[in-house]
Amino acid sequence: MKTYKYQNVFVKQLFFILLFIFVKKLSAQEVDYDLSKYKIPDYKRHYLNFNLDVNGNKGKVSEPRNTLKNESIKKSYYNSIFYVNYNRLVQTRKFFGRQYLYTSFNFNHGKTEGSETLNKDHHAGFSIETGMNHRHYKGLFFAGYKAYLHFSQNKGDLKHSKVNDFLNENTIKEKTYITSGALNFGYGRIEKVSDARHAVYILDELRKNNCIAKNISEEDVENLATTITKLKTQRFLDSRLRKIKEISTIDSVLRDKGFVKKSDAAYFTTLYDFWDYGGLNLRTSGYCLKFEFTPMYNFNKKEVEEYKEILVNGTINKSKENSDTIVKTLGYTALLSFEYNKPLNLYFQLDYGAWAGINTIDRFYSKVYIKGSYFPNTRTSVSASSGFVYFDKAEDFLFNDYDFKGADIFLSLDCNYYFSPALRLSATYNFNHRDYDIDENYHKDTYIYQKESKHVFKIKLIYSLF
Repeated sequence: MKTYKYQNVFVKQLFFILLFIFVKKLSAQEVDYDLSKYKIPDYKRHYLNFNLDVNGNKGKVSEPRNTLKNESIKKSYYNSIFYVNYNRLVQTRKFFGRQYLYTSFNFNHGKTEGSETLNKDHHAGFSIETGMNHRHYKGLFFAGYKAYLHFSQNKGDLKHSKVNDFLNENTIKEKTYITSGALNFGYGRIEKVSDARHAVYILDELRKNNCIAKNISEEDVENLATTITKLKTQRFLDSRLRKIKEISTIDSVLRDKGFVKKSDAAYFTTLYDFWDYGGLNLRTSGYCLKFEFTPMYNFNKKEVEEYKEILVNGTINKSKENSDTIVKTLGYTALLSFEYNKPLNLYFQLDYGAWAGINTIDRFYSKVYIKGSYFPNTRTSVSASSGFVYFDKAEDFLFNDYDFKGADIFLSLDCNYYFSPALRLSATYNFNHRDYDIDENYHKDTYIYQKESKHVFKIKLIYSLF
């Protein structure tokens, strides 16, 4: 009984400590600025990214084949992909435009080797896609359009063999064309206000270190945030020249406005540190109600060349077969959505929204979500989200028609910490619970009700060389 009493006291103390921290954080923002007031200035931006990803795994598994023998199976898989991504962005108060071009090359190799069997899988291919997203504004009313075009080609060789028995080789060639367009209209606008938060961080920390010579106004924050936005949209091939330009420009703005009290080590180390870390997290503000209709066409052609060698009574029988499959799909999506994002202050963010729609697969689907984020400092972010999804769709599975009706409840937690601009620790947890009905139309007497619950944990340590 006494233990229970002490536990009660401890829980109450912990609750009040957490409440105190929460209230303190809500009122701890020394620079008085409402992030939702910031409007992004007009800008144009181009950027080109090159990426190379290489991964693989190798292992050994012992599997019982019968009561007298365990078979040792070796498995390996390697994958590499190289891709190039070009983007062009234009933003004004009356127009937003994005055009992009993406191309990738990939190679995969898999191997499974047992005492009597050998399976090999080689795949290589490339893809290219391009698209555009334009939106025109008149006040908060907008109308826009999208276009998308995709082409990919893959070739794979699959080999399955058994010692002294048979050999089966498949060569698969596949081409895919996808094109779609969309028309949308609505009311509202969601602004990225991360640069305003970045400006507040810099000014507030300089003030704490006694490097600021005067009081900070809302106009001062907006002027510095506008400068930050323009600096981040400029292009530099040399990262050193970029850093020199950024720091010298911010320093010049602060001096021209009469902020700099003294140019000592505390001033420059603070400026450098909060320039690197002050803008790492995305903050948004605003709302948007939108309706969008997207027609889509999909063309897929698969060519299969199959070669077989089978040992029958000491004689090897060889055969070769070719087959072509062409699938054409014409579909659409109609979606109505609402999104609301609100920065409560420098440390807390609240986002929520809902959408509902129909397409050629899902007769009806909808989602409602809410997300809260906490930014205790420039290096750390914690977010939690939860929501509800309802779906009603038809699907062809193993030549039978099925109706799926169900609902998902999900919960997600995400944490990030930056040890340095190049080294980041990320941890995520996801929980999903699904209740659904399966009604098989092919066999009218078949009806299945199922429940699923899933927990997923991920911890990643991410390091960027440059």
